[in-house]
Amino acid sequence: MAKKKKSTKNTSTAEPVAEPEPEPLPIIGLAMVHVDDFVVGVNPSNPAGAAALKALKDLYEWGEWESGSFKQIGIRVRQDYDPVHKQWGTITQDLQEYAEDIQEIDVVSSRRRQPQAVATAAECSEMRSVMGQLMWLAEQGCPLLCAPLSLLMGHATTATVDTILLLNKLVRRALDWARVPIVCHPHASVCVVTVSDGAWKVRRDDSSQGGHVTMIMDVE
Repeated sequence: MAKKKKSTKNTSTAEPVAEPEPEPLPIIGLAMVHVDDFVVGVNPSNPAGAAALKALKDLYEWGEWESGSFKQIGIRVRQDYDPVHKQWGTITQDLQEYAEDIQEIDVVSSRRRQPQAVATAAECSEMRSVMGQLMWLAEQGCPLLCAPLSLLMGHATTATVDTILLLNKLVRRALDWARVPIVCHPHASVCVVTVSDGAWKVRRDDSSQGGHVTMIMDVE
């Protein structure tokens, strides 16, 4: 009859012994989800990665699977192949197409001559819509938009015609900024760095504005 092996784990409550940390498992794939849209990346040289991707594809009845270059929630994503190292490498995210769809608010000439006139309910509704589009653009990869948009949103409840004109100007600037894509290079030794700053009493209600940027980069 087989005998049960005695446990070698320390069960004493007087002197707890720290258990050794398990070895970290290698990353074989990543999956990013936005509502019902997926972006999946796997290590093609790892059989487990290919198996995990196949298992994911077998879970549901998906639409068309795209790779190499595709549009995802308004962002044009492209991955370039490195012929020297014979592997897929740099990933480029281009938001220009999304930015081109953001429309300025139409302000008739008679209203332009009254910049301090209070914005109408319809104009305020249009402003909220445009600000929402710009906010999404800023969050997805146009950080230059964050500060001016945040300051402008502080005027939303007391908006005037001048506020609308400033918002239209920001839409035009956003299109220029969005023409510069985000390029993600492969990292050998990844670290995360965050920088932050603030400005004293710069908002409309005399409150202060803070901000931070979190970056992924190589240790070296």
